[in-house]
Amino acid sequence: MDIHQMTQCIITVTRNCNLRCSFCYAKEGGYNASEFVPLEEAQKIVDICSDAEAKYIFLTGGEPTFYPHLFELLSYIRCKPHKMIPTIATNGILLADYEFCQRLLDGGIGYVDVSLKGKDQDEWLSVTKFDGYLKQLKAIGNLAKLGADFTCSMVITPYNVPGFCTAVENAHNAGAKQFSFTFVIDNDASELRDVEYLKHNAPIKLVDEFMVNVGKLNSITDGEWWIEYSFPLCVFTQEQLKVLKNRLA
Repeated sequence: MDIHQMTQCIITVTRNCNLRCSFCYAKEGGYNASEFVPLEEAQKIVDICSDAEAKYIFLTGGEPTFYPHLFELLSYIRCKPHKMIPTIATNGILLADYEFCQRLLDGGIGYVDVSLKGKDQDEWLSVTKFDGYLKQLKAIGNLAKLGADFTCSMVITPYNVPGFCTAVENAHNAGAKQFSFTFVIDNDASELRDVEYLKHNAPIKLVDEFMVNVGKLNSITDGEWWIEYSFPLCVFTQEQLKVLKNRLA
């Protein structure tokens, strides 16, 4: 493989997180605060990315804003001769602090993905076991005021799909302009397989309920949305795929 074909590197910098999202892909890791990438190891990864002329370094977790060496790592990335764009996926809780948010952007973060959790405080608390709804909206407002390049993402589940447009509208009113979506996958070990698995998880029903709201979603966002990760295309009808043309990343 040509090393220069690399465009993005994802680094899971920490397993620590202040939320306990029911759909989290990382929950089997136990959210152990002591499990993080040593700075020296993270710098070696950055060196590889620089040599490969990668465009983006994507920091994730857990919650990457809890990474104890975050700002040292950002400084190291900025010092590399090959210029890369550090990006971060966050729940945004710490970004409710305007000074922290500004420091993060000044530190070199070029793109932020804020993960929406629900349409209101009750849904937020139910999904995450933490009352962070208003803090997240404040974080979105801070990013907007600071002129950050950011997207709000949301994992679509059977629980939140009835009201996901409300969550999007609230984030849009707070200052978000673009949105991405992922359909939930079963991250837990499951004894169900094949047809029984599909009956239990009902991906086709979830897609149908999402698609019913596309018109409203377009109205709220002026069409600035896409699906980042999806089910296999066989889950969608031909008509749905026509509607989603150029929106399946």
